[in-house]
Amino acid sequence: MTIALEAIGTVATNHAANVNAVTAFQVGETYACRSICDYDCIYRFGILKRTAKSVWINVHGNTVRRAVRIFDGVEAIDPHGRYSMSPVLTADKQF
Repeated sequence: MTIALEAIGTVATNHAANVNAVTAFQVGETYACRSICDYDCIYRFGILKRTAKSVWINVHGNTVRRAVRIFDGVEAIDPHGRYSMSPVLTADKQF
């Protein structure tokens, strides 16, 4: 019985270590995502500046701030704002 409890504790510890690992946006890097409506349409965005909760990108020639959220251990933003068919830019899709 003690062996089973130790094994469970090890699995829980390893899981906790993996949960804390987040793929983050890096300043100066370019990331890409595809349009939900047209697979051939690829949006590219460069990260200009960032804080712990926000990133700044260029959208149609304007610098805008977007809030960062974490989904499945990867940072994500909505470059054009949040609406039903909006593209989602994630930190694991580096261009």
